[in-house]
Amino acid sequence: MHRSLLLLLMAMALCLAAPRSAASPAFEAMLRQAEDVRSADPAQFESLLGQLNASVGAATPSQRQQLQYLKAYHLAYTGRFDLGIAAAKALFDEATDVNIKFRAGSLIVNGYAATREFTEGLRYLDQTLALVDRIQDAELRHHGWSAAGVIYNQVGQFELGREFAERMLADNPSPRTRCFAGALRLESLYNLGPLTGEDAAISALMQACTEVDEPVAANFARAQLARLWADQGDRARAIRTLNERLGEIEATRYPRLIGEIHSLLAELNAAEGFVEEADHHARLAIEQSHGIVHSLPLVAAYRVLYRTALDRGDPVAALEHYRNFAEADKAYLDNVKARELAFQLVRHETQQKSQTIELLNKQNEVLQLERRVATQNARNTQLLIALLAVLLASIGFWAYKTKKTQLSFRRLSETDTLTGVSNRHHFSRCAGIALEYCQRTRDPAPW
Repeated sequence: MHRSLLLLLMAMALCLAAPRSAASPAFEAMLRQAEDVRSADPAQFESLLGQLNASVGAATPSQRQQLQYLKAYHLAYTGRFDLGIAAAKALFDEATDVNIKFRAGSLIVNGYAATREFTEGLRYLDQTLALVDRIQDAELRHHGWSAAGVIYNQVGQFELGREFAERMLADNPSPRTRCFAGALRLESLYNLGPLTGEDAAISALMQACTEVDEPVAANFARAQLARLWADQGDRARAIRTLNERLGEIEATRYPRLIGEIHSLLAELNAAEGFVEEADHHARLAIEQSHGIVHSLPLVAAYRVLYRTALDRGDPVAALEHYRNFAEADKAYLDNVKARELAFQLVRHETQQKSQTIELLNKQNEVLQLERRVATQNARNTQLLIALLAVLLASIGFWAYKTKKTQLSFRRLSETDTLTGVSNRHHFSRCAGIALEYCQRTRDPAPW
């Protein structure tokens, strides 16, 4: 059974306060207090938000953005996911601080997980996780991993959900983060296979969450423990345990938790034959339907009402409840198909982006290689020109030297070395030249 309710809150509650200026110490102190109690004490959190809004004039820009985040968180926590997502998206687009942007992105992912808009949620998850290498604060980094685990569990990718939960647990988490990471891992394991022999581990997780004053996570874990006992045939113990904590559960004001617990109690009581109690809890679960829409708890609640109506011999009510059950069941099954399609679609988009980036990188490498080849060719051309110039200069130099040597040798052969007077060889050469000229011009040679 998908425990989609569990993990929305887990990622939200992991958020840390981003670094802020100390320009307004009083405002800063209220922000930190609101951070500490936002999921542990909803009434005090709302009171602090009112005080922060009243004194926002004294806040720095960074503190204002932190307050924006807390407002978006409060909207999502109280079930107004559309408004919470819109506020978080505005903050994601305008935030200059990467820590606040990262927190806003994680909140968007959780909000879309809650409203079953998995395609958009997975797209924002890619954008958010792209910032994780710039996040220095380990606890804030865990927040993003928690958001990833939440939505992967929501789309039925429980192996990926467990991977991110165990990544948090292995990264020296704070007690609070350990509580939420443990609950995230528990949800993954529950859906991957039977939790036989996990009673002690779940009880330890509940105790850990109680110690850090996180009743929502503690009671989601308690719901898992109750299911485990019911699977083992001890439904009475499961009913008793959940009934003992109903006041604490409803005090959280968290619709998803309240709706799931009442739905579970309706199923357990119906299985034990307690018709009135089953009918009562089923109706209470449906009152929280905005928190458990398109989920198995809502399907289970309508199914219990249908069966209790049959047990009372009320066919008209039974028919009406059966119609609601059939619609809820169809919506749930359609949602299962939609979330699988969303995962495949976004994975395909991610692969396309990766392939596009890889192709661009290869094209860039080719351009760089072409540039290097062109540069090398230019250098080779320059070297060739230089070589030719040297060769031509060398040939000219040796031609000049050879001609000079020839003229020197001729001068030596035609003059007397002692007196410098032309010798017989000189006169013979000159006479030969003169006779050749006369023959060519047909002039008579002088005697």
